[in-house]
Amino acid sequence: MLHKSRRYIGTINLAVKTTIIVIASMSDTSGRRALQPTHRF
Repeated sequence: MLHKSRRYIGTINLAVKTTIIVIASMSDTSGRRALQPTHRF
């Protein structure tokens, strides 16, 4: 049971990372600005 939940959490983390990368590549300039710490505001 513990192994399954750990694997599940890992899959979720991978999905989240993939989603972030896809969004960043879709909106390249805004995505990069979002990933970097905002100094101008």
